[in-house]
Order: sequence, then structure tokens, then C-alpha cells
Amino acid sequence: MSRRAGCRRMRHESTGPSQGPICKPAAAQGEPDVPAGPPQGRNLEREGPPVSAVALRGFALRRAWRGAARQPGVLLVALLLATVATTVLLAALVAAPLLWRAWQQVQPLRTAEATLFVAPGTASADLKALTARAQAAPRIAAVEWVPRDQALAALAARASRSGVPAEVKNNPLPDVLILQFDAGATTGEIEATLVALRKLPRVDLVHFDARWHQRLTSGLRAGTALGAAAAAVAALTLALALVAAIRLLTAADLPEVRLLRLVGATDATIARPYAYTGAALLLAAGLLGSGALWVLWQVLAPALPGLDPLEPARALPAGPGLLWAAVLAVLGLGGAIIGRLAGASAVRKAK
Repeated sequence: MSRRAGCRRMRHESTGPSQGPICKPAAAQGEPDVPAGPPQGRNLEREGPPVSAVALRGFALRRAWRGAARQPGVLLVALLLATVATTVLLAALVAAPLLWRAWQQVQPLRTAEATLFVAPGTASADLKALTARAQAAPRIAAVEWVPRDQALAALAARASRSGVPAEVKNNPLPDVLILQFDAGATTGEIEATLVALRKLPRVDLVHFDARWHQRLTSGLRAGTALGAAAAAVAALTLALALVAAIRLLTAADLPEVRLLRLVGATDATIARPYAYTGAALLLAAGLLGSGALWVLWQVLAPALPGLDPLEPARALPAGPGLLWAAVLAVLGLGGAIIGRLAGASAVRKAK
């Protein structure tokens, strides 16, 4: 029976005169069901024949190469910015052990000292009590007692070396307490402690150079903040340059992205080439930055004799070579992660 005849037989199955004939689907009438085609957005990676991981990654590499060939100017600008930022980061990495060693040498200077002059004629028991109270004061790490006779002997020895006669019959010098404060004590905390000590009995005078201590503390704090800020700005510049390049490449690949999504490719598959691009970009920036640092050191080496910036790395069991390879590996991995995230975000927005 033909389909038209079947529709005429079912004319009386309608529910009212205004309705047309109800014609059942072809499959219900014994005719074969012809599919209308693959549904839009069907994931061919799961429904079709299995695609090997090697084939998917090879396809992603070819896409990454085509994207770089379409936008060479974008990649060159991104590579330039990434090289500058990577050079700053590598310089900070090389200088960090040297700066730490210098910081350790500066630590004694951060230990503030104040001089407490004991009133003349102070008895030995009163001097011991004053020393104990000074030792118990806030932020004081140690108290050193310098007897008046010892101070006079040191002054005489210094005078004899300079050719000045040091014949003194009566010792005019008082006993002195050298107050050493904690390295983390601020100028305000030190001055507050000294104000309390000045009120103690048998204290004649307390001397402390607050201005020098404040300048030293501020300078060290500013230098630390400046170095951290430079490293943070370099890292942010590196990430932003890479993200901007990936977004521009994605914008140029928008027709291809839509086509891949139409045939069922997942977002992870579409975004994989940008991970490869990010890894290659940061690896190239690491190599160029290392070369720039080498050239810079060749220029500065004559002015800095005896300084070896790789001395801390040479002390490691692996040596500088393996450390440099590890840094490049970290850069490549970071570039792949940033490129993958930026590519996935751009691909999602292209829907």
C-alpha cells in the first residue's frame, strides 16, 4: 500500500471536521526510517571510531603551527614582552642567593644599640640591679656592662696609637651599659623602652641614634619591597603578554573553532593548540632571556672582579646546568597552563 492510500484510509480517524488527516510516520507504516543526518554538536571523538591520543596531539600541533603562521606579528610582540619579563625574572633568580648573603651580612647592622651611662658613684649592688632591670625591658636582647676602668684602658690604647699622650690620674668615665635590641625592633619600640629606662634610679644618660636606625630600617624595607614589586610586575607582564597573544590567535581562528565545534570536537581538544603555543613561547623567551643575561654579565664582569653570580648554583649537587634546565621546564609548563586556560576561556566565549 502506498503512503497516499494509507493517509486516505486514516482520514476518518481525525477528531473533527476541521482537522486534516492524521498520517502516521513512515516507520509505523512499514517503510524504512531514513535518518535525517548526524545531530548537530555530536561528539565524534566518543561516537565515531576511536581517535588515538597521538593523532589528536599531532592535529593540535598542526593547528598551533598554522595559527602562528597566520599571526606572526602577534607572536613576535608577545615574544618580545615575554623575553623582557623572563630576563627580569631570571636576573632576580640569579641575584636572590647573592642578595640573601648580603642580607645576612647586614643583619648585625639592623641590631640597634643604645648606650646607658650610669651615674657616678653607683654601688656594685645598684649596678647589678640596674643591669637586671635593663635586661628585663621589652625588646632588649642583651645587656653588656663596660666598667669605667676598662673604658679608660681602651681610650688610652686608642690615644697611644694616634700619638696622643693618655696620662689620666683620675678616671672621669662612668660605667656604661650597652643595650642590644632585637633585630625586628622598630624605632618607636626602642624609643619607648629607652624612655622607661631613663626614669630608673642611677641612670645618668641614655644615647640612641634614632634617625640612623630609622633610615637603615626604611632603606632595607624599601629595597625588599622594590625587589618583590619588580618580580611581581615581571611575572604579571609575562602572563598578560601570553594571555593577550592567545586571545588574538583565538580571534583569528574563530571560523575554525566554530567548525570544530560543529563536527563535535570538545573544548579541551580545541584549546590544546594554545597550550602548545604558550609552552613554546615561554621556552623561547627563557632561552632569549638567558642569552641576554649572559651578554649583560660579559659587560659587567670587568667592573665586578671576584663576583660569580653562579657560585650558589655551583655548590648544588646538580650544578648550574641542571638548574637552568629545570627553570626552562618550569617556564614551559607555566606557559602551557596559561595558554590552555586562556584558550579554553576564549573558546567558551566563542559559542
